Amino acid sequence: MDQLILLHPVLGSVVVLLVGLLICFHGRRLFVLVLAVAGFLLGYIYGGPLAAEITENPHVIRWAPVGLGLLLAVLSGAFLRLSLFLAGLVLGWFLSISFAPEAHFLVWLVCALLAGSMLAVFKNLVLSLLTAIAGGRMIALGAVSLLACMSVGTGSTVYTLIFAASALAGAAYQLRRKGKKGS
Repeated sequence: MDQLILLHPVLGSVVVLLVGLLICFHGRRLFVLVLAVAGFLLGYIYGGPLAAEITENPHVIRWAPVGLGLLLAVLSGAFLRLSLFLAGLVLGWFLSISFAPEAHFLVWLVCALLAGSMLAVFKNLVLSLLTAIAGGRMIALGAVSLLACMSVGTGSTVYTLIFAASALAGAAYQLRRKGKKGS
């Protein structure tokens, strides 16, 4: 996500913010879309570096993020049962990197595996919480980046407040109980 904002500061910030709102408040209901977006972002972010390790062809390196992103988006929707585990894995991976960027690779892996296993067992609750947190992070990143594009200085406190408020509001919205009609 950071790379998207670096490539196109204003447009990238708006896209990250809007996708974050969608994931934060409707992630559980739009599960397949969330999987496709997460798969695309994963492929987009890591496609270029992976291609650079394989080849020096600039065209391959330029288009590999899009190709790998589309491939992962399609695969995540095609294998929905496996995607339950993989969605938790991807969200757990992103969250562990976000909260512990200096941690060892194995810590990220364990967190991702735990999130994937939890999603398989407590699907609705965990999916609501994880998508609210991941969406909240995207909202905060997009909002702070957009403010930076407008030369409005913000610190980590503003980021944290936007993140916390967004994640809590998204979780509350997704976990609310709808009243029965007619009673």
